[in-house]
Amino acid sequence: MNGEYEFNTRIYVFGVIGVLLIFCIFFLPPILEKPKTIPVINISVNITSTPTPIIEYVYITPTPDNGIYYASEYQSGVRKLQRPFSFYREKALGEKDLSVHITVYDYKIFSKYHWFNPSDYLYYTKFPQSPNNKFLFVFINTYLDDIIGDDTRFWIPSEKSFAVQVSDRVYSPISFEKQLRIKELEETFNLNDNNRIGYYNSYLIYSPTRNDSNTAGETTNNIDVLKGGKSNAIDGYLVFEIPKGAQEKDISVLGNFYTFGSSQWRLKL
Repeated sequence: MNGEYEFNTRIYVFGVIGVLLIFCIFFLPPILEKPKTIPVINISVNITSTPTPIIEYVYITPTPDNGIYYASEYQSGVRKLQRPFSFYREKALGEKDLSVHITVYDYKIFSKYHWFNPSDYLYYTKFPQSPNNKFLFVFINTYLDDIIGDDTRFWIPSEKSFAVQVSDRVYSPISFEKQLRIKELEETFNLNDNNRIGYYNSYLIYSPTRNDSNTAGETTNNIDVLKGGKSNAIDGYLVFEIPKGAQEKDISVLGNFYTFGSSQWRLKL
């Protein structure tokens, strides 16, 4: 029994010694080895200042539209239909600023038109004075801007401020019964789309002293001074007689507005 115990003890001792030898052979040398020195490399970097940016100025030449350079809103010159000509003046009236927008926004061309007679409730046909002419109705809107400017007062440009140019000839508005209701325009609305179109700067009144069987006492009055806001805009048409063969692309509406500038609106490109 004792011999067997001694034999087992020897095996245990030899096992422990074997494990220690394996540890000493494989693991002890790396632990005892001196750490390797990592060489330090000095890198010198030359830091220069941020380079100065180079600014290049590019000048853009306006591109013509169908060969025409159109004026901007606040510039005198040629413009398309429905584009406003605007002008602004600081302290135009005392301490108040003035801002006005004038727009030729539409037109109609008729070889004849039909006017309504309220006396007999019939329509009558009107022809141009010359058989070689036709009628041109030009629609104009003028309003005083009380947002950009103030609610100042502005003398409304009269119908004499406008003309029509066909090629190299200029035509003034014709004499016209402003109170007439035109059949061809009965369903045509103004620029604000809040009223049917009528004659430029005129409103209908009744005069019992007017002796005219064609109008049954109806006549018109005009406004001299423009008030602020789009709702107070002067909106209406002017009538011209132009040659029957005139092409729309050759027609321009001219406007001259005191010392504030002038404009031309081309009917068609």
